[in-house]
Amino acid sequence: MYNKRRPYHQEWFTKWFESPWYSTLYAHRHTEEAALAIGLMLEATQLEFGSKILDLCCGNGRHSLALAERGFEVVGIDYSKNLLEIAQKKLEQTSVKLFRQDMRHSYPAAPYDCICNMFTSFGYFDIENDNRTVLYRISEALKKGGYFFFDYLNAEYVRSTFTPFTETVLPHATIIQKRTITDTYVSKRIEIYTEHTSKPEIFEEKVRLYTSKQLISMIESYTMNIVQQYGNYNGVPFLLDSSPRCIIVAQKTAID
Repeated sequence: MYNKRRPYHQEWFTKWFESPWYSTLYAHRHTEEAALAIGLMLEATQLEFGSKILDLCCGNGRHSLALAERGFEVVGIDYSKNLLEIAQKKLEQTSVKLFRQDMRHSYPAAPYDCICNMFTSFGYFDIENDNRTVLYRISEALKKGGYFFFDYLNAEYVRSTFTPFTETVLPHATIIQKRTITDTYVSKRIEIYTEHTSKPEIFEEKVRLYTSKQLISMIESYTMNIVQQYGNYNGVPFLLDSSPRCIIVAQKTAID
């Protein structure tokens, strides 16, 4: 289905997501924010109680937990062993099933009533067809009439609010983020300086800057129709120039 330019274990996310610094940097992404996003998803889709949902790229499990607490049957998949271990502890009192796998491969326990992909967990791959393969797998794993809830960055907002350099000072470390932006990608070099090391630990983030129009076209090419589009987790309509998020709700075409 896809061709690899470099071994999967050398992709930027396989190093960064396994580092404990990832959770430190994004500690502000809390359970209350996850609950707000899930609330929007449920309002948009009107899923029945007990519906089967896949949390695609579930990370540390905060969205899976919010769904499980509302009585849904939840499956989470992620490639990061580190984040799945955190999620397992967070979800140990729930019935959520977790799997470690490549998001480009067929998803376990399909079909689903809904698949959610949260917090810009898309556009990671250098090869365009690899990112399209993810959308193919999503459509493949949805029931006819099932929903895809897609929470992505708004490329225009990223460009207009671009900050090339930030420094975060913590009790025992300093985190420097150096960002670059091109027509295709937004990239980040993350340097971690601690009192115990003479050289920084260095990580990378790199995400494709798909526009809203591009995303809609890609999603619709995989037998899904756009139902709604939002600009933030409060459900405000999407505005190209000012919305911080590009949240798309799509429904799989119910054809035989």
